[in-house]
Amino acid sequence: MGDKNCQLCNNAPHKYKCPTCGIRYCSVACFKVHKETPCAKTSEETSRKPEVVPVVQDEEDDCRVSDHQFQALVGSASIKQAVKSSDLQAILQGIDGAVDREKALENALSDPRFADFVDDVLTTIGERPTI
Repeated sequence: MGDKNCQLCNNAPHKYKCPTCGIRYCSVACFKVHKETPCAKTSEETSRKPEVVPVVQDEEDDCRVSDHQFQALVGSASIKQAVKSSDLQAILQGIDGAVDREKALENALSDPRFADFVDDVLTTIGERPTI
């Protein structure tokens, strides 16, 4: 894969990749520097045909949101505001990085801020009746 450092500052390992041009960067600060000048799709990206991925049904399919539900989440001002919270981001990252995600989710629900966020998400996607 090559160099593991940020392609902008070269001081830290890269964590992110620009979806447009593929440059790898380490932080929001480096992303902002990169976005000061417009980037273009790589020639590999522009010449490549979209990949067709077969849909495989698995036991987690009933846990996924539909396109309609996803659009409702994207359009929700309260969800957008909530995900800006560094506390909520830390909770979500903890769940995502946990070995036992179900247990981590169960533990996170004891935090009232996270429980309120989950209620808002469920209401937004129509999985919980509004009270």
